Amino acid sequence: MSVSFRVDFVHGLQRHRMTRDGHAYDTARNVVDKSEIAALYRNACHASPRSRPTCAPRRVPVAVDVYVQRPLPMSRPKRCDGEDDTYKPDVDNVAKLVLDALNGVAYEDDAQVVRVCVTKARRRRGVDEHMTITIRRPDWGDR
Repeated sequence: MSVSFRVDFVHGLQRHRMTRDGHAYDTARNVVDKSEIAALYRNACHASPRSRPTCAPRRVPVAVDVYVQRPLPMSRPKRCDGEDDTYKPDVDNVAKLVLDALNGVAYEDDAQVVRVCVTKARRRRGVDEHMTITIRRPDWGDR
């Protein structure tokens, strides 16, 4: 039984910033996005009918699926009903944000993630921007 939850924004991981003395730090948006994704995952686990541990034990493989849906901009002509989402954020940056946010929350270490699938759906009119994240683990009966 997998855990799915919806995140009402679509962002990619921003690059780390550097101080003048060479220390790297995470941007404020990254910190907020990661904490929101982690909180939504915890809520989805607790809302599940079966009680189970939130964090996968070490050496348990985990699969992560991310489905991205974004609206077609109003600036597109009316004759255009949809288009492929070839715009930013890149799928690798979306994957990095989700994997970093769930590190220590859904799994102890992101080395446990054996499969990541990020799909950017066609942009269409009348949809709201969101990501649907699904976590699968074999100890939950998923393959």
